[in-house]
Amino acid sequence: MNDQQQMDPAELGERLHRAFGAEPPHDPVAADLARGRRRLRRHRASVALGGLAVATVVSGAALAVPGVLPRATDVGPAAGGR
Repeated sequence: MNDQQQMDPAELGERLHRAFGAEPPHDPVAADLARGRRRLRRHRASVALGGLAVATVVSGAALAVPGVLPRATDVGPAAGGR
């Protein structure tokens, strides 16, 4: 043999398998789906409420700040209209 030890690939696989032990049991798929659906509902609700909040703030600011929205008296006839 040379300076490095050679190991059979099958023996290496067996040693790795023994080193890690048994895997923990998996949750049922139905539980994963239920968690995913709840998370999706929460995400959609937060996005919708966030959009509503932004729209409320923007429209409230547009109404509260004078001069942002044109008044009916500020609009004149078009120049050179036929």
